[in-house]
Amino acid sequence: MLREVEAERNRLLQQELGLRENMILLREEVVRQQTRNEHLTTQLQ
Repeated sequence: MLREVEAERNRLLQQELGLRENMILLREEVVRQQTRNEHLTTQLQ
């Protein structure tokens, strides 16, 4: 039983790390898109 709980804990920790990495990538993409939008808005004015 304890071994199963530890395996599930490890799986969840790995999943959390993956989600954190994705969150960082998504934040970087948001910054890129915001910068692009600002640039395009400036060009249209």
